[in-house]
Formats: sequence, structure tokens, C-alpha cells
Amino acid sequence: MVFILCLAACKNSTEEQETAEAKVNETILDIEPEIEIPEEVLEEETEGSEETEAVPKSIFDIDMSMVYIKKEDLDESEMSKLHEILDNNPELTETNLITDIDTEYGLNLQSLKSHLSKSDETFKAVRDILELNVAPASISMGYEIDGRERIREFTGSPTGGFMEDMTEYYMFKGRSAGKNALRRLGVASDDNVVPILLEYFEVSSDELDLLKSFPGTERHSNSLAAKAAINFELSSRVTDHLKSSKCSEGFKYAIKFFEKRQIKESKRFMLNAKKAKDAFYKLNPGWYGEDDDIGITYIDSRKKYIYLPFGALSFADMVISHDTGTEGSNSEGVLGEPDMALENFRLKDPRIGNLGINGVLTLEFTNNALTDVNGPDLYIFEMGKIEPTRLEISKDGEDWLDIGKIEGGTAMVDIAEFVKPGETFNYIRLTDLDTWSTVPGADVDAVAAIGGALRLNIDSAVLFDTAEYQLKESATSELEKLLEAVKEIPEGTIIVEGHTDNVGSPQSNLKLSENRAKEVSAYLKSNLPEDYKYAIKGYGETRPVVPNDSDENRQKNRRVEILVVPGNEKK
Repeated sequence: MVFILCLAACKNSTEEQETAEAKVNETILDIEPEIEIPEEVLEEETEGSEETEAVPKSIFDIDMSMVYIKKEDLDESEMSKLHEILDNNPELTETNLITDIDTEYGLNLQSLKSHLSKSDETFKAVRDILELNVAPASISMGYEIDGRERIREFTGSPTGGFMEDMTEYYMFKGRSAGKNALRRLGVASDDNVVPILLEYFEVSSDELDLLKSFPGTERHSNSLAAKAAINFELSSRVTDHLKSSKCSEGFKYAIKFFEKRQIKESKRFMLNAKKAKDAFYKLNPGWYGEDDDIGITYIDSRKKYIYLPFGALSFADMVISHDTGTEGSNSEGVLGEPDMALENFRLKDPRIGNLGINGVLTLEFTNNALTDVNGPDLYIFEMGKIEPTRLEISKDGEDWLDIGKIEGGTAMVDIAEFVKPGETFNYIRLTDLDTWSTVPGADVDAVAAIGGALRLNIDSAVLFDTAEYQLKESATSELEKLLEAVKEIPEGTIIVEGHTDNVGSPQSNLKLSENRAKEVSAYLKSNLPEDYKYAIKGYGETRPVVPNDSDENRQKNRRVEILVVPGNEKK
């Protein structure tokens, strides 16, 4: 949970002003926006300017007029201090804000300064604000972020779906109503979450339960979510209830609002997703997935659309190592699909990997691989400002190829001039180049191979007897699974690699690995269409995935790996 400290000096507008503003905004929202999203990165979307780089450590984030402080920075003594200040100095509280310590409180900062010196050893968070040399008229502390998390827990959805949209966005019941509901949810006990939602939506408990499954209508993180929203149909329970005399006016209003908002944003996302897909296949005609609806388009924090033919398989899967440098953290936050593109950027969020100043992060693609396609080959979903980072790639995690520096307004990388056609790489290494901003070092949400190759791994013990290379009869079921996986890519190059442990001589292991690769390749050839080219490689004991220091690890190193590189007109 976090406190939100608003550095705005403005007062609340009157109800009449809010109503007029809502009507104007609703009118604007009814106009279909332009589909084209500018690709350039807007300056105001970066993490911070030079003026805000020296941010005190307890500051959680600075975003335009908002300063966020981690709740952990307020210990019991600091909370007690704040209680004492409020109890003894009622003039500090602004009359137009809720003053309950458990919901929200507004403090006049200038008056607070007279009660709290910069050297005060308690309440360090506010002292840090004073040291920023800003002069806001007041501090408003709220809990909107935590309120969104409570809605996500209640709905069981990582995005909170329709319920979160309708509290976070002003168009449903007005800006103040949604904001107050979020703040109340942020500090509510578990028993009070449902009553707050019932009051806000003005529905019954059964109706609230019906709304839980409704998808979001205002934003989507990828084309699958947008498509699901477009195809979402009201259940018979909902339609029957709408005809019932027990149906509340609040529920009718919510459904009407949902139907009004549902299609617009989803269609806009899908139009942009199609543009991204078309752009990829214009450069790569004939590449995997062109005629099929299997790829996924993602959106990043800069509203850029990235089409990935392998979809969720495209992302880095494992952290090999992370030298966190200065203040690096959350290594696992870089793995898998991006999950922060639609979130307000917060520092030290576990869903984001922070490289740290001079930090070094090594990642592995386990079920896919990086390969060269026409156009960009690697996309780094970086949050906030794109900070200078050195990129290296490797086949085995030992020998590295220096691609150079990632910087400027894009996180796309083309490896074409550094690699040979058809080469695949399983590892990447990112090194922060000593750039300090609001968060020390680059902040990575996900890393994706744009074209990529399918990577399959089979334990040799399933296929072969010890020291043998003829396929066992019992291997048939695993080989049939392998065939089905390969068929997902209708044409291309199949690279079969054999690997052993370090038992025996290097020469015999090399020969054994090559023979095993040939045997698997021959099986694939005889059972697949003639739309593939084949390459056979025996590596012996030279590319272990783990140290050969136990029976368990040696078994992991005895394996056959298959890489399927889609075909296109480039190669």
C-alpha cells in the first residue's frame, strides 16, 4: 500500500462545474478517436526530468503533480507522530477533505512546517518532501492504488475488469465518486469491500456477483484481451435478470453503460493490432502465422503496438544471473508477458525488473530463441525513460556477441548486421550504462524475441538407452508429441542438437551427441511434410545447461534440443 501525496494547490470545483465538465468529456468520448498512435515517445511520459533526478530515497515516484511514498516508510512512530499533529492542531486540516486518519487526510504544508522540522527523526517521508524544495499549498493523502488492488482481488482479474474501469475513470459516476470509492476500498477491511462496491454501483449482492466477470472496457494490454471484450456476450443469467422485476436501476444502468463502452476501445485496439501485424508481414512475407490468427499484439507503456507471431512464447523465461549494481531489484519482474503497460509507473514494483546503476542482467529463452528477421528482432518493454543499456547475445551463455548500446526513444533492436542468416540465440545480457533517473538503472517489464524460433527440449533418457543412439520403442509417445509441436510451424528449418554430460571422453561424447541428433532428425524427416530443411549439430559435453556435479544435473545435460526457425522469403 502507498500514500498518494498530491502537490497540487487547487481546490475542489463545485458540483455544477463537475457536472458540466463530465458532460463535455462524455461528448468528447463519443467521438471515435484517430486510430493512428504516434510512435515517438512523448517527453512527459518519461520517468523524470533533470530537476527531479535527486529524489530522496523514501519517495516512491514522482508523476506530474503526484508524489508517491511507500507506506513502509511510515513506521509506528511516524504514524503516531502524524496522529499527534492532527489531534493537537486541527487548523492543519482542510475542511473540504475527509479527515479520518484511516481514509484520507489533507494537510496544509506551510502550517505543517511549523510543527515539523526538517531534522525531525520521525516522519521521514514528509521531511523528504520538504527537502524537495517545492512549495505546494497542501498535501492530500489517499489510497487509490490500494483500492484498485482490492477490486482486482474481489474480481479475481489482474486488471479488475469493468469494475475497476468504472471506479478509476470519471465517466461512470463522476470523478469524485470513483476516487472516493477507490480511497475507501484502499483502507477497508475485508468485510467492508463488498458494502463499498454495493453502495458505489447501487446494486444488490447478486447483481454485484454478476458484474464480477465483465471485462474491462477502457483499455486492453494485448489483442487477446481486446478480442475477448469484443466477443463478450451477456449470459442468460444477466439477460433474464434484466427482465426481472427484481432488477435494480443501478444494475440496468451498469449494463447499459457496459454495452455502450464495450466495443469502441476494443475495435480501436484491434485496428492498431492489425496495422502492427501487417507491418511485420510486409517485411517478412511467408513467415510463421501470416495466414493464421495465432500471433498476439501487445501494447507497451508508450502506446506502441508490437506484433509477436509466437505470442506468449516470445518472452524471456529465466533469469540466469543479476548483478544488481546500485539499487537494482526484482529480477523476476522482467520475465514473461508484460504486465505493467497499463499501470501508472511506480518504483520498485515486483512486476518490473530494475537493473540498478551498472547492473548486469542475464536472461534465457527456454521455449523459444532469438533469430534475425527483416526489421527489429528484439523488443524490450522498458518502463519510463529509455536509459542507455548495453545488449549482448549468446548461443550458450558463455561466448557473447556485443550488439551495442540501446538508447534514445525506442527499445527495438535489429541484430542483422551482427549474425548469420538462420542463427539462433538463447541468451541475452543487459548492462546498465550508469544513468541515474527516478529509478536507478533501466526498468524492464518484459523482453521479447519478435520473430523468434520454437525451442523444444527432450531428455535423452526418454529416447535412448545409456551410451546408445538408436531410438527406443518406448520413445514413440514422446516423439509423437514432438511432431505435433513442430507442425505448429508449417515450414522452415529444423535444427536438431545433441548434448551429453561429461562422463566419458570428450571425443566419444561428441560422436554420441551427433549420432543421436541424426537419429531424431531422420525420424522427423520420415514423419513430417517435405516443407522443412534440416540441420544436425552434435555438441557433446560442451554446452551443459547446469554444472555436471550431480546425477540429477548430468541427466539434465543429456538432452536433444530442436529449434524450428520459420521460413520466409528473406533466407
